[in-house]
Amino acid sequence: MSELFNKMCEIANKAQVSSAHHPVCLHQLNKLFNTSKLNEFVEAFSNILKIIMQAEYKNSNPEVERILQFVALFCEGVERKMSQDLESTIMESPFLSAIIQLLLMAQPNANHVIRYRACQLIQTILSQLKGFELSVEIFDTIQDAMLERLKDERESVRLQAVCAIFSLQDPSDPDCPVVNELSTQMMGDPSAKVRKLCLEKVGLRQDILENIIMKTRDVNVKVRLAAYTRCSLIPKAFKVIQRQKLIKYGFTDENESIRMYMHEHFVTSWFECYEEDYLMFINSLCLDSDFKDCKETSVVVEHVLSAFFASKPHLELKQALNLNENRLLPLEDLKFESVLYWRCYLEMLRKCDVDEDEYFPELVHLCKYIQNYYKDKNDLDPESVEYFHNQFILQQLFQITMKYDFGDKFLQETLNALVGEVLQNAVLEEEVVEAIMKNLDYTIPDVNEQIKFVCLLISEISYEVPEVPEPEENNTNKLELAKLKIELSCLKEDLDVAIKEQNFLKAEGLKDRITEVENVIINCEVAESGEVLQEYEKKTDLGTLRKCLDICNGLLSSLRITTLNSMLMTLKDNTIQVLLSHKDETVGYKAMKCYGLCCIMDQSTAEIGIHLFCVPIDSYSAGTVCNTDRLLLAISAVVDMIVLYGTDLIAKPTDPENSFDEQHETIFKGGSSLTTIIQGLVDLLQDENTDVQEHASHGLCNLLLASRIQSHAVISRLILKWCTPHSNDEQLQKMIQRIGLTLEKLPRIRDSADELENAVLPTVKAIIKAPKTSPLAGVNALNIANFLIQLCQTHPQRYHMNSNLMIRICSDMLKRPKSVNNLTYSKMLLMFPLDEIDSTLMRELLTICDDVRNEVLDKLVVRNVIKFIANITSLMNQIGSIQEESDEDKENIPVNNISPQQQTSLDNIESIEQ
Repeated sequence: MSELFNKMCEIANKAQVSSAHHPVCLHQLNKLFNTSKLNEFVEAFSNILKIIMQAEYKNSNPEVERILQFVALFCEGVERKMSQDLESTIMESPFLSAIIQLLLMAQPNANHVIRYRACQLIQTILSQLKGFELSVEIFDTIQDAMLERLKDERESVRLQAVCAIFSLQDPSDPDCPVVNELSTQMMGDPSAKVRKLCLEKVGLRQDILENIIMKTRDVNVKVRLAAYTRCSLIPKAFKVIQRQKLIKYGFTDENESIRMYMHEHFVTSWFECYEEDYLMFINSLCLDSDFKDCKETSVVVEHVLSAFFASKPHLELKQALNLNENRLLPLEDLKFESVLYWRCYLEMLRKCDVDEDEYFPELVHLCKYIQNYYKDKNDLDPESVEYFHNQFILQQLFQITMKYDFGDKFLQETLNALVGEVLQNAVLEEEVVEAIMKNLDYTIPDVNEQIKFVCLLISEISYEVPEVPEPEENNTNKLELAKLKIELSCLKEDLDVAIKEQNFLKAEGLKDRITEVENVIINCEVAESGEVLQEYEKKTDLGTLRKCLDICNGLLSSLRITTLNSMLMTLKDNTIQVLLSHKDETVGYKAMKCYGLCCIMDQSTAEIGIHLFCVPIDSYSAGTVCNTDRLLLAISAVVDMIVLYGTDLIAKPTDPENSFDEQHETIFKGGSSLTTIIQGLVDLLQDENTDVQEHASHGLCNLLLASRIQSHAVISRLILKWCTPHSNDEQLQKMIQRIGLTLEKLPRIRDSADELENAVLPTVKAIIKAPKTSPLAGVNALNIANFLIQLCQTHPQRYHMNSNLMIRICSDMLKRPKSVNNLTYSKMLLMFPLDEIDSTLMRELLTICDDVRNEVLDKLVVRNVIKFIANITSLMNQIGSIQEESDEDKENIPVNNISPQQQTSLDNIESIEQ
């Protein structure tokens, strides 16, 4: 036996020197195997393995790696010979079974080195035995042991367990324990290396794909990069929404290396999987169920094209569109993905130093192109998919028109004519109207002219005016109007000359005359339009009302318009306000949206409007059924008005009957107080609707950051919302991030110290006393307490906040010595920094803590209080010794060497100490 072992040792020593020796050593060991009894050979071989398993692994050890590989090669040779003899690929040799059994017995060993080497040996043997099948007994035994090692306390052992077990997984089995455990470790292992390795090795299922996408948000950059690398190879395995997530997350990642990887490798890899067909690739990223999806799709496509523009020739990108001689996409090729690609392509070109005339179609041709398209598609069924695609295509085309230079008056008039025609005649969705209206910001430089253009357009849409022969008197009025416009043009030219000649007195007179002529022209045009329209009834069909309100919304949303002039006030009173109480939900919602924009631009309107918008919040909080869209709009409007105008805005109107005509008296429900509004928003934080939660939290955060409210109760509720476990819903995650950002900024807000300080203990108490059915029951109160204390340390007044909190905690424990809160409170005391507190506070804390120690019976609480007392006492002793050294130093300083300024300074120090 000893002779056999010695021969094996000689072979092993030779094998570990160089891999080149392995063939000879294998021949020698096989010879020993064939000439020895199996049990004796197994025993000697096991002793060799036991020595190998004790080799340290922290430092690189190539000798051990070579001997491990040699062992695997020998096991494979033995198994191969056995399978040839039995004509079977199932691993059933007694030798291999004995070796596997030895390695599995070493798994629970207390020595982590042995556990590591045992896992490593199993992994090396299994990787060498590819093509063989494990018997059921060996498979189950290895699987159970390695699943246990995946939970090992040592990171290195878990890594080897992953390498050993991943080949045993079956992704086709939804209940495969290996896949499930690898996924669990990928999501929650504390080690980034283990998470990364699990991510690389786990088998793919649909639920695993979603987890891999979540790992693109991992805190560790290498894990995120590994997730993107794995996803780059399998684009067709993902759903469209998952592809969009990956592109958005990757291109907006905070780490530059990941963004570079997305640009240089990820997009290219996906592109190759779609036969390098640009439109096919874009189509694979498109969601088109509604305009919200389309907006997200546009963002994704812009990211992808930004990568293409950095790596592909512009001409190649252009050829994918198959443009005609006018640089227009043929109408038969105008589809969802092609128009989106075209629009993004043209926008990218504007950012590059290229000759736009070679790529952009002439605006006149484009306007005619749009006109032909909308006329051809204007009779589609609004419920059909083709109708929605048509709306999206129109939106994209009008976004293209905004990219032109409108210095030429003719181009302005051409596009204005198209805008008026399409708005008046086409059936349009709100998002399309908004895109069309934005063009007017570029084509009509004067804001008042833009408002007048839109108001006249709304009048023409609202009234059906048949063609009638113009009377002679009307022609005379038009002639006078033309003369006035010519006079206005001449006056403007004279004004320019006067300014160039610096004749400012003449320029002032010309400016007044120009204002007079402009007012006369406006009055003439409005009067002329009114004379015609008064003869006909106003349209009341839903399509017309919705379109008019969409146009109003597009006008009021323009960033150029900041106040309500006389025309907008008339529009508000005669169109918007009239429709607020309309029985159709959509019309009422659109009217509320327009009215909210009016409130933002006019404080007198906001003083009444804020009470109108408080009604849905109050009603919903009281349990009344309310339209969700109106509620979300009301939340946003109320918060924006308070942020803009302050809390003084919230007061009951003195004369509500004059604020609305009789038709709208039912809308006004009386004044709303700031308290009821804030309470309503706080209650909405717990709503089952995610959108409502998100809007309510966003509103409260904005009010806190704008210093419009100061409430520790609101801060406490937001903290509880922030720390409550949530699902992986993207919207909820955004809400949590926004609350977290608000909490981070809170210490920098003026006068926030008291409210932040007062929010600490109620928050901790709420978590401690949360019932078992509450989501807060799983939250660690001590972690949140530590977070709040650290948050207070970022405040400029942290000294006073720390002092007050420590006194308050001690006092609370003294008042309620049997409270369940005391254990957490006593641990919180040990979290406070003591280096900035003064001796007076130290003595006060020692006095209170002595009383607490005598009153509280819980030994753990008392032990923590004693530690706190010891910390204070130690600090006081240090301060005292430093003070004594300072006094000795002062005594040893020769008086003759002290200047008058130094003597005065020392006197001041002594007076302060006294």
